[in-house]
Amino acid sequence: MRHLHVSCDGINAVRGISFQVYADQIVTLIGANGAGKSTTLRAADVPEQMEGDGGVAGMELSAAQIAAIDCRAHALSIVACAGSGKTEVLARRVVRHLRQGVPAESIVAFTFTEKAAAELKTRIDERAGEADPQFTDRPPSGSGLFAGTIHSYCLRLLQSSGKYEVHDVLTEEREWALLYRFARRLGLVELYEKTWPENKVSQKAAVDAFLENLTAVYGDDVDRRALSDAAPGFAGTLDRYERLASQMRLFSFDRIISIAVDEMRPGGVLRPLLAGKI
Repeated sequence: MRHLHVSCDGINAVRGISFQVYADQIVTLIGANGAGKSTTLRAADVPEQMEGDGGVAGMELSAAQIAAIDCRAHALSIVACAGSGKTEVLARRVVRHLRQGVPAESIVAFTFTEKAAAELKTRIDERAGEADPQFTDRPPSGSGLFAGTIHSYCLRLLQSSGKYEVHDVLTEEREWALLYRFARRLGLVELYEKTWPENKVSQKAAVDAFLENLTAVYGDDVDRRALSDAAPGFAGTLDRYERLASQMRLFSFDRIISIAVDEMRPGGVLRPLLAGKI
C-alpha cells in the first residue's frame, strides 16, 4: 500500500485522525495516535446522498470515497491500493475547501514525486472548474495552491525568503563531485584513514563513506552536540563541509528540509512568511 498525505488547511503535520480506505471499501476512523474510540464504517452504512462530491457531478463515487471527501477531520491519512481513486478523492477534498472560502495559497499538498504532483494539480483544476466557473478563469494551481514534493516546497520557501534566493540545489552527482574535489581539504581522507586504518586509502571510498553517514545524520536529525561527543572527527568534517556549501550558496538535497525547519523556528526568516499558516 502507498501512503499519500495532504494538508488542506494551511501547513499542518499529518497527525490526529487516521483515515484508512482499503480496496474492500472499509473505512476506519482511529483517534489520535491510535488511541480512543475506533469506528468502522462499511459501504452499506454510508448514506446514499452525501455532500462529499465536492460539488462536482457526473462521476460515480464509492461510499468510502464519498466518506473520505466529506470527512471533516482537520488532518487525515488516506491509505489505499494503486488505482483505487486516491487522486480523485484528494482533488475533491481540495475543491470542497476552495468552495468553502479557503484561499488557494493556503493549501499545500505533498506528493512523493513531481509526476504525481502534476497529475494532482491537473485534477484539482479540472474538478474546481467543474464545480464553480470562477475557477475556470483562475485555476487554483495558478493562484498560489502548491502541490509537489516536500523538498520542492521547502526549497521554494527558502528561495522566496530573501536569504537563500540565489542558492542552488546539489544533485547527488554534483554533491559527490564536490566532495571528491575538496576531499583532502575537508579532511575526508584523513577521517577515513583514522576510522578504517586497516583499509587501503582511497579518496573515492572516503567520499562514499562520508556520504553514507551524512545521509543518516540528516535523515535521522541527529543532535549535533551528541554527534560531536560521539564522533568528533566526523562532526568537524561535517561542519567544514556545511560551511563550504554555504559559502558556495549550495544546498545538499538531504539538507533542504532541515534548513527550512530551522528557519521556521522563532527568529528564523521563514517564520514571518508563514505567520497564520502554521
